[in-house]
Amino acid sequence: MFDNRNFDRTFYSAPQSVTSFIAAFLEPVITVATFLVVNHAHGEPIFRATLTLCLLVFALTFPGRNRFKDSKLAAAVDITSSWLALLAILWLCGYATNSLGFFEPDVLLDWGIATPVVQWVAVVAGQEMLKRRAASPHLRRKAIIVGAGGLGVKVAKALASRQDQQVDFVGYFDDRLDQRVHPEAVDQRLSGLRDVASYVYSHGVHEVYITLPLGSQPRIVELLESLQGTTASLYFVPDVFGISIIQGRLEDMNGVPVVGICDTPFTGTNL
Repeated sequence: MFDNRNFDRTFYSAPQSVTSFIAAFLEPVITVATFLVVNHAHGEPIFRATLTLCLLVFALTFPGRNRFKDSKLAAAVDITSSWLALLAILWLCGYATNSLGFFEPDVLLDWGIATPVVQWVAVVAGQEMLKRRAASPHLRRKAIIVGAGGLGVKVAKALASRQDQQVDFVGYFDDRLDQRVHPEAVDQRLSGLRDVASYVYSHGVHEVYITLPLGSQPRIVELLESLQGTTASLYFVPDVFGISIIQGRLEDMNGVPVVGICDTPFTGTNL
């Protein structure tokens, strides 16, 4: 696996999640649909100005924000602030174009009140659906962590806190004895690195998180080669928690992965 290190590598960003895709359309669709419903409830016809407003609102709200992971209060605050900002923009556009008179004030008032409420209800309903889906036994995924140190414990806690994901953490694999691993990982250490692949095969593990240094050490090379034949997803977790990171990000520099630690504010605009 590590014989040829000179070929170019391409690093891809993670695919967009289904919830992010839904959220991108949820906010603009709800906003436009609420306006049309309120407009119809007031007995107002749909004319050119109505369609123009709908297109403008859709363009300004797309893509919608993914609030399914936010708390109910945080979602409510974010929806309200975003909606007030949008109303201000629409009012300025209407004032500048002298088009406010095309719409009934009662329609605009009811629309302004109903839209954030409907958006919040949709977000809460989506959160409940995700929780029910996460609780479904046949959709849950098993995950193991290679490396029972402090970084491995952080990953385990991060997996446990992701309520929107159906991941069951099984345990750690590490060649070190119990007295050398993290105290919180002792009881969940399953075995050494040589047994990782066989455990993945026999227990149907879906995700493997590697928290050890990813180098050309024989045990790491053997581990990665043994896992290549499995259907599990492999993830490498770099240990960057011991340093202060300012605007950190992962970049692809002509096939070489680079972790940004501190980005100067005087770099200008990337072209």
